[in-house]
Amino acid sequence: MKKTILFIIIGLIIIPIFAGCGETKKTINTLDDISEGISVGAMTGTTGEELAKKRFPEADIKSFDDIMDAIAALKSNQLDAVITGYPAAFNVCKHNTDLKYIIEPVDTENTAIALRKGEPELLSELNKFIDELLNDGTLNDIKRRWFKDDFLPYEVPEINLPQEGEVLKIGVSATREPFCFVDEKREVTGHDGELARRIGARLNRPIEFVDMKFSALIPALQSGKIDLIVTGMTATPERGKSVDFTKSYFLNSQVIIAKKNIEEMPAVNESIKLRTLEDLKTKRIGVLLGSTHDTFIQQNYPNAEALQYKSPPELLLAVRTGKVDAAVYTTETLQGILRTEKEFQIFGDTLFSVPVAMGFNKESDELREKFNEFLKTIKENGVYNDMVERWINKGESLMPEIKNSKSNGTLVVGIVSDKGLPFTIVKDNKVIGFDIEIAERFAAYLGKEFKIADMDFGSLIAAAASKKIDMISSTLMITEERAKQIDFSDQYMRLGASMFALKKNIEETSSGKLKALDDIAEKSVGVYEGTVHDGYVATNYPKAEIKRFSSTADIILSLKTNKIDVALLDLISSRVLMKSNPEIGILTDEALTQPLGFGFNKNNPELRKQFNNFLKDFKAGPFNEVYKKWCIDDAEKAEMPQIKFKENGKVIKLGVALADLPYVAVVNGKYVGIDIEIMERFAEQEGYQLKII
Repeated sequence: MKKTILFIIIGLIIIPIFAGCGETKKTINTLDDISEGISVGAMTGTTGEELAKKRFPEADIKSFDDIMDAIAALKSNQLDAVITGYPAAFNVCKHNTDLKYIIEPVDTENTAIALRKGEPELLSELNKFIDELLNDGTLNDIKRRWFKDDFLPYEVPEINLPQEGEVLKIGVSATREPFCFVDEKREVTGHDGELARRIGARLNRPIEFVDMKFSALIPALQSGKIDLIVTGMTATPERGKSVDFTKSYFLNSQVIIAKKNIEEMPAVNESIKLRTLEDLKTKRIGVLLGSTHDTFIQQNYPNAEALQYKSPPELLLAVRTGKVDAAVYTTETLQGILRTEKEFQIFGDTLFSVPVAMGFNKESDELREKFNEFLKTIKENGVYNDMVERWINKGESLMPEIKNSKSNGTLVVGIVSDKGLPFTIVKDNKVIGFDIEIAERFAAYLGKEFKIADMDFGSLIAAAASKKIDMISSTLMITEERAKQIDFSDQYMRLGASMFALKKNIEETSSGKLKALDDIAEKSVGVYEGTVHDGYVATNYPKAEIKRFSSTADIILSLKTNKIDVALLDLISSRVLMKSNPEIGILTDEALTQPLGFGFNKNNPELRKQFNNFLKDFKAGPFNEVYKKWCIDDAEKAEMPQIKFKENGKVIKLGVALADLPYVAVVNGKYVGIDIEIMERFAEQEGYQLKII
């Protein structure tokens, strides 16, 4: 006999964006404190990276693509210090009161505009313009307005640019507030953003900002993808071999950022205690720039201060350092984060859930329809359910090998590489995750080479709309506003949004946990559509809200994301699921007991009789061994026997619904489980060919 059980959530856990703890090795107050055993973070391809290697030869220099990644490592004690330009250091320490920058500079440097070699007229014009801005005080005024100690809004002048003419493409790395960053209107701004606009007005040319990683700027300039680099670049002799530089417009310096000593730390405000979501109505809430979370907070929390961030690591850092009181992020991704980031906690119920899909250019109907066909195929053949099980339910992080002929061109897919597991993350220098696997499988389905375009989330829609990429695969939530710019595929999942905060700032309240079976009487209960569980709940708990699902994976996902309170599932399958979902627990194993059997067409009584005779002998023989392998021992380690069907045997068709181990599942493209093994043994013994549908 098998029993059916009920699950309840007993505590959410869950993405290793920041890992590693431990004590900082040494307090750093002067440059002389940086010696052997001290780890220093530097940005790849910057002068700071080369300077650190020369100035601190005994230190351990670690490279990062983005300043905020290095700061996150510093704050989580993976680094002792970070070297960066003064503007970035100024802003980081302004927003992180536990950090300081050493006043003594590591070195001073001249910041200049870069342009391609062989353009003397443009170089002369730019130098003349810089002299004018210096002499009339404009450069000093620009610095005054952007390098502010307070948190009042920046003073941004109105600069009129021509709408027609040859576009001036300006390369930036817009992650360095206040030098160059993206504002709430998703526009490049800051000290250098303003300077670039002034240059456009002076040259009477409309401008287009091209935002990219710092290390990619000079190659882009050399290849003609951009016309100028205006983003805090230091004019070095080495770079001068590849590009030309203007006169310096900003005397910069490389400085060291370190943690403050305890006595330097400001007094901590311990008064923040969150009890309900209502407490956030007037608080500071962090969101990802350009996300549906951003829009939701603006509409539903109009009196709160919404602070926007470009990347998930920045968002987590803002919560960790108290820059915001709470933040909104994808529920499913948060569950991965909380597995290792124990200081965070999901706060309140799921805010909303939205369908997600792939994004396409409005003229790419054929490609979009092909994806819809592909999605239908992988849902029917079990590949999709297998992906959900691996990435979402079990939290695995291993990409399968996907064979691809690559004979039909390329498929360029826009992603955000640091979105977090289970969807997208960089592991061992390779981008992996659910969204990457599904996109790569689609490329193989088309026979196209899979190419990734990694960018900020706020840039994805524009990239698809302008055909810079073929599609977006980044858990893109379907909204009316986005549908005006791009087209969506059929939805492939629904994702929730949750508020999270520091655990220490959340006041414990009554848990409201279910203690007995009758506690589900007025709860939302998830059931597998068409099962006896459905009828059981409807009959015994008429006031319960029944939510019906077509797969166990969807039930578990809804349970973990608080879309349902409890689920009615088979006992043995549930125990298997609990191994990879430790935040789920059993309420009772005495809800319902029912016998199981195979179903047969009423017009084929002979086949049923033949099977029953087989089953009688099987139960007297190897049944106990097979049952133990699948239902008592670890079903995930069970192996299917080698079955040889009769070559010319009659075909019998077995209908299955993909559920979970130990009954029916797809592993490595093959059907496995006790139901499959029993029926395959029957077919082998009776000389049948078995076809599974």
